[in-house]
Amino acid sequence: MAAGNDNKEITNQDFYNSLITVGATNYYGEPCSFSNYGACVDISAPGEYVYTADMSSNTTYECVNGTSFSTPITAACAYVLMEHSKYTPEQVKQEIKKTAIPFKKSDCYNYRYGAGIVNFSNIINGTRCKDVTANYISGAYHGSISVELKCANTLADIYYTTDGTLPSKTNGTKYTEPIKLTETTRINAVAFARGGTPFHSKFTTLDYYILKDGESEFVVDDGTYRCGIKAYLGNDTNITIPDKINGIEVGSINKRCFKNSNIESVTLPSSVTVIEQQAFYGCNNLKSINLSNVKSIGTEAFTNCPSLTDNIDLSSVNRVDNKGLAGTYFKTIDLPACESVGDSAFESCIAQEITLNKATDLGDNAFKNCSNLETLYIPMATSLDRCDGCTNLQTIFAPMLESIIAGIPNNTTIYCTRFLSHVTFPDNFSEYKYTFVSPRHTSGLIVANYDGYQDRYNHICSDSIGESLGAQIRTRDNGLRFGFKLDDNNIGFDFKKYANTVDYGFVYTYKSLKDKDEDYINDFLQEFDDESSVKSATKRNVNGTVSTYNAVFTGIPAEHINDEISARAYVNIDGMYFYSPVITRSYSSVANAVLNDDTVEQNIKDQVKLSLNKEA
Repeated sequence: MAAGNDNKEITNQDFYNSLITVGATNYYGEPCSFSNYGACVDISAPGEYVYTADMSSNTTYECVNGTSFSTPITAACAYVLMEHSKYTPEQVKQEIKKTAIPFKKSDCYNYRYGAGIVNFSNIINGTRCKDVTANYISGAYHGSISVELKCANTLADIYYTTDGTLPSKTNGTKYTEPIKLTETTRINAVAFARGGTPFHSKFTTLDYYILKDGESEFVVDDGTYRCGIKAYLGNDTNITIPDKINGIEVGSINKRCFKNSNIESVTLPSSVTVIEQQAFYGCNNLKSINLSNVKSIGTEAFTNCPSLTDNIDLSSVNRVDNKGLAGTYFKTIDLPACESVGDSAFESCIAQEITLNKATDLGDNAFKNCSNLETLYIPMATSLDRCDGCTNLQTIFAPMLESIIAGIPNNTTIYCTRFLSHVTFPDNFSEYKYTFVSPRHTSGLIVANYDGYQDRYNHICSDSIGESLGAQIRTRDNGLRFGFKLDDNNIGFDFKKYANTVDYGFVYTYKSLKDKDEDYINDFLQEFDDESSVKSATKRNVNGTVSTYNAVFTGIPAEHINDEISARAYVNIDGMYFYSPVITRSYSSVANAVLNDDTVEQNIKDQVKLSLNKEA
């Protein structure tokens, strides 16, 4: 398919994936100024001054321009490859890209116009001369080098060019001695057998960048105060990028800079804050990169990097673009500072855990086909799209969630709060039953029940996770003490592994709740109610996963010993409150209970009587 002639980027990746999309080059092997470009372009072919039949005449020819004339050349290559019965359409595409004449790294096209220029000769298989090899691989070198060319066939002649054209016996220079290079040069070479083999070798392209003193192996853009790296000309696999190049601070790794390279490790300076689109796409050997200061990750920046799995610090990232971490191999993804998440941001990644502590808006299909994902911790997210393909998703923690499309192919537990007002249950997920952990009255679930979806989920009330241990009086200071116990295991997952803040405390009120039913009391005594007070527990006894602590009210005056105090404990996990049942007592009611308890020692009863008389 022709890429188009508008000199603009084409970006509809899904549409172009099943096609071979072709850009146009000129006589000098450079992209034509009119050719469209982008990650969707697979290959380029001649598209300027193409000599072809004039459609307005039966007897004349004309020279024409356009990607529509580059495409038939590529189609002819595809036709030849399709004669190979074992090739699938995708294999045909990959073979055309693999055998192309590559663009120079220094031109920084970086796959904008595909893998290179289509080369019809290189796609032909069969008995042909062995390929030309050299004693130096393509790359950057300081000082002059002498390049030696060889062919495994002993009876073969090598021809080469240095002007960018493909060599033949007519236009090439016959290789007789090492080629001394003192400046940057592209060598195209081919071997012709002197007899026996009918086809010459495939063309070999070698790019040598001869650097002067102080010249960098990195090509940068024209930034005034900060620059971005556009290309790396060297051949080291373990790279350290300097903080300044040509005296300018390095701020970004630009689009497709290292795409499909063989690098193994990258050390970035602290000044690099942006990783652009496909910057490290397809780096199969990349195992280590420091990203602790990076703030923005572009589309498919680390897609198809299978060796990059562990120990990646993403703590400063505040933006993940569309498909930013799609197709990545990180086992865990922890983004504590990320606020912006694009569409399909994590699609098809293999992470088992994804934590987004600050992100409020999640793009569509953000977690699509994350088949290994088990825990999704998104405490600030307000909406969640369906999670197609998340077959192992066990836990979603999302207390700020207002709406959710419950399209998850697993029996997932979803943590939410009173903010949840809308739940959609897609019909094609009816075989799954979700568990919602939320307050007793969650409006979104009430509506779901009204709409007939009560069989699509179970409900666990977050208002009774803890345990109330009763009340005691403290005679020494006219105090009333409420005891509580909370077991972290009752929450249902290891929340401390993900949470930013965990607070233990209690909610209380002096307002009389006499004659109020249980639902009213439960709904009234919540952290958000204006007539309730919230206090953190300053002292807490911890035994393993169990916390016990008291809410103590001292100095109760005589005129209030009959007034009731209502209290309940909580643990607040990043904005979600898990409560114990409400306990309501007055000083006098607890005192009278002690006096009527036959198991209480008399000396204690005497102290209680004394306190009551004193108060009276």
